[in-house]
Amino acid sequence: MPAAIENRPGLPALHYRIGDYHGFLESALARLSTLNLAEPGEAGRYPLQALTSRQPDDFSIALLQAWASLAEVLSFYQERIANEGYLRTATERRSVLELARLIGYQPRPGVAASVFLAYGLDDKFEGPSLIAKGAKVQSLPAPGESPQTFETSDDLEARAAWNTLKPRLSRPQTSLSMFFDPGGPRVYLKGISTKLNVDDPLLIQIGGNEPALLRVGEVLPEPEHDRTLVRLQIGVTPIAAVLNWQDVLNDQYALLLLDDGSGQPGFFDFRFDVDIEQVEADGLTLYSLADGGAWLLQIGAEGHQIVLSRNSRQLGYAVKSVDGIGATGLSYLRISLEGLQDYRQIIAGLTQSPSLQPRNQATLTRNLAGQFFAAPLLDPSAGGGAGGGDTGGNGGELRFRARPLTVDVAARYATQGLNAVADANNAIAKRFSPALRTHLAAATANTRITLDGPVTVYALRGKASPFGHNAQLRQTDFANGNYTLREWQIANPYNTPTTSNTGSVTGAVFHQPTTLYLDADYPLTTGGWIVIAKANGSEIVVRLDKDTLQHRSLAAYGLSGKSLAVSLPSDKAWIGEPTGNNPEPFATVRTTTVHIQSEALALAEEPISTPVCGGDSELLELDRYHEDLQAGRWVIVSGERADLPGTSGVRFSELAMLSSVRQDLYRQTYYSLAGRDGGVDKLEYSLPGDRIHSFVKLAKPLAYCFKRDTVKIHANVVKASHGETRKEVLGSGNGAQALQRFTLKQSPLTFVAANNPAGIDSTLAVSVNGVQWREAEALNGLSATGRAFVTQTDDDGKTSLIFGDGVHGARLPSGVENIQAVYRSGIGKGGNVKAEQINLLLSRPLGVRDVINPLRASGGADPESRDQARINAPLTLAALDRLVSVRDYQDFSRTYAGIGKAYAVELSDGRRQIVHVTVAGAEDIPIDETSDLFLNLWQALHDYGDPFQPMQLAVRELLLIVVSARVRIAPDYRWENVEPALRGVLLEAFGFERRELGQGVCLSEVISAMQGVAGVVYVDVDAFGGVPEKIPDAAAGRRLQTPAEIAEAVQAIAAQTQPAQHLAVNLAKFENGAIRPAQIAVLATEIPETLSLNQIL
Repeated sequence: MPAAIENRPGLPALHYRIGDYHGFLESALARLSTLNLAEPGEAGRYPLQALTSRQPDDFSIALLQAWASLAEVLSFYQERIANEGYLRTATERRSVLELARLIGYQPRPGVAASVFLAYGLDDKFEGPSLIAKGAKVQSLPAPGESPQTFETSDDLEARAAWNTLKPRLSRPQTSLSMFFDPGGPRVYLKGISTKLNVDDPLLIQIGGNEPALLRVGEVLPEPEHDRTLVRLQIGVTPIAAVLNWQDVLNDQYALLLLDDGSGQPGFFDFRFDVDIEQVEADGLTLYSLADGGAWLLQIGAEGHQIVLSRNSRQLGYAVKSVDGIGATGLSYLRISLEGLQDYRQIIAGLTQSPSLQPRNQATLTRNLAGQFFAAPLLDPSAGGGAGGGDTGGNGGELRFRARPLTVDVAARYATQGLNAVADANNAIAKRFSPALRTHLAAATANTRITLDGPVTVYALRGKASPFGHNAQLRQTDFANGNYTLREWQIANPYNTPTTSNTGSVTGAVFHQPTTLYLDADYPLTTGGWIVIAKANGSEIVVRLDKDTLQHRSLAAYGLSGKSLAVSLPSDKAWIGEPTGNNPEPFATVRTTTVHIQSEALALAEEPISTPVCGGDSELLELDRYHEDLQAGRWVIVSGERADLPGTSGVRFSELAMLSSVRQDLYRQTYYSLAGRDGGVDKLEYSLPGDRIHSFVKLAKPLAYCFKRDTVKIHANVVKASHGETRKEVLGSGNGAQALQRFTLKQSPLTFVAANNPAGIDSTLAVSVNGVQWREAEALNGLSATGRAFVTQTDDDGKTSLIFGDGVHGARLPSGVENIQAVYRSGIGKGGNVKAEQINLLLSRPLGVRDVINPLRASGGADPESRDQARINAPLTLAALDRLVSVRDYQDFSRTYAGIGKAYAVELSDGRRQIVHVTVAGAEDIPIDETSDLFLNLWQALHDYGDPFQPMQLAVRELLLIVVSARVRIAPDYRWENVEPALRGVLLEAFGFERRELGQGVCLSEVISAMQGVAGVVYVDVDAFGGVPEKIPDAAAGRRLQTPAEIAEAVQAIAAQTQPAQHLAVNLAKFENGAIRPAQIAVLATEIPETLSLNQIL
């Protein structure tokens, strides 16, 4: 009898077989003796009762066996046919495809990866080079990979000067920067052969003021920059390795310098009229000289740590040392710090998402006034303020309380009309006058806008002494044939034994308070400087002019010779009166040193130590003038990260778009308290001897900070996508034939990410007799004259084109090879190449030297698998390309090309109700927030949903399942064979394709999957749990776990006395001030350590 067919709901396959070989054979054998051929009403006839043999070698029995085999085969295929007729039970990819087509669903053919390329032109190539759309490049494959071809998506005008823009690395020095360096006063000199040594004197003159004498503390040549750093000696008083409020609030200090070792000044101005007890309890408010912002300083109980707070930002430091810095005219407190950072901050910084730039030039928000910016003309007569200066040498002053510090912050301006302008202004000027097209850039770049700085540094190359410094003692008081030796008197320069000690010679020439005779006739010139250094530490700086120097011949103090007489101003007497009751002793002559032969040293520009960050309003200054840079151009900023404390050598790249370009001067700004009543004064000025540079502003702030000297800005950047263009003659049209079909020779056909419900656009373009025909979704909606075609992709990835039959769509006109196609081939995950892997030029436009991809390619997804199509096909009838309910957002995202999982929920972000969508890439491909896939999906959700409904899109978080189990196997099985089977079953059951976002994992599921493997007797699970990708963090919201935290989580799972019965997997929810995306729990194929299997012996 046929077996009963019953199928309960939810089975993965239908049971549709009415029997098998043994059942069919047994039924046939049983009926041999009961077969009745009688007609109704007649006596029974049993013709086979005489067949009593049941031996397999009997012909009759063998015939029944053959029919039983045939019936089993027919039953098997009938069951397979029945299963292939339902979407849920079909096992053949073609069956799923045909069933999906019945409801108008076309399985997603995959999506091409996108990437941004940076081209390099030959340095000697002049003028722009047009890199046309479709230029080909190729990746250099790693072992086991194949080369991937990419083509540019837009035209690009490239120039050699734009290969790598660099930020400005140095600026002219000012007196502020010289004396307010965190490491102490210093000066940068040109060249590496300054011939300076420690303790050599240096004169630093600011404007027309008298130079200050300082000593060389350290000489550090920097050959790579052709400059020398000279650190100056200054009074440093070590206070302690701890900090207390009495040090901070000491009245002798006007400023507080926090030196964190980064080379960036951290000067703060503060008030003295504070309550010490209140300060100890609440902290002290400091005002930054850099931006005028208020910071709260708090000192730890032991004085070993401090905390700086501003708004929600809080920085913790360990105190290394506390010094008092003092010199003529300035005094401040320096606190050397060491950042208190840990590995968690490094991990958070490494996983920080890049900034979200505009999708393209069309979406860039442009400000008309900003595109044609121009600063006010510089006014040499204005004093202080923005763009102002003083025509004298000592213009703007920055003064601090306690001990006033006066420094020159004014630059004297010379050239008018070439000040800050936007590059668009230059473009219009060149349009008005063609002659400017070749000359304006050079004129602007080479024009010195500000005069040279008022700071001059002199080295004193020679030493001299007063005349008579080496004289022998004077012989006096001759008696009994002997002389008494006595010291000379300044006013008695002659050795006359008979002369009394208090006598003098008429007309004698000797040192006077305002006249100094040097010990030789030195070739000094007017305009130079000398320094008279006395033994008591006092130093007198004297400028030499034509009335100062006299060449003399002297005979005095027992010596004779040439001498250079130096006349001093009346207020710079170098000795006291040489006569009278208390004459200046001759010891002053012997111990005084005169530094001579002053030589002006050429100043070098000082390095800029601040990192490149690019905030909302921050302009990035480039190292020179760049012509014709325009807003809307893509750039890629590459360099070593400066915002990862405690580590170095980590290089990142970030995509950005220029929103405006200016040609301008750098304006330095300082802030200071405006008296005790509150308020902050702002002083802005340009640098001396500066030239026009290009300044660029980014459309969105950079997410990372980069070390300035490592930054390279690629400006010849263009978008590209995976795939190679093919031009192909498909064949000849035949007007007598309906539904003509042609197959593309190259596969797979490339589909690029697009903002539409499908998420993709085909790259196929077909022309018939030179007229382009369009691609339609189906023929049945076309008119008889509709020039269109449909495409079908078979199970092998081959794409066929089907044209109309004259009723639904036009037939092809007859002709010879009149059907042409242009398309691109190449798609899938293979296009997700690593950064800097694309470096082969297949197309070489004029002047192009090389190409590179500083950022990895992303967004490439393989064609939809059988199981993905099985799940997605019904979902197209749920959303119907319009988003009304929250579930519509989920279904729409789930069917989007390149998306494998999606979950949508309505929740609050702390301010309003939003729809939050979590997605995971097909086969869990990486999805960057800057990729075309992510941006197009976000735009599609916005366009096809309620435009007034706030919506957030996020990428899933991973939860790795950790299992440790012991297994008993049957005696006739080997562990070497069972263990791989167990591992394979678990990895499939708990792999990405079999799990959903937010789907929890039960221990019983794990045991059931393992128990179903052949040879397994029983399973004993020792540990079961999960390790989340990210955890809550007070500062970052959510951050990646550190290796140490991962180890702690795994150790906690391994220490379980009883394995957990259920592993909770979170859905999206609001947590710690931010929305956490949904999780997906999987076993990691690439991390075998998370699945520990051991045999029970």
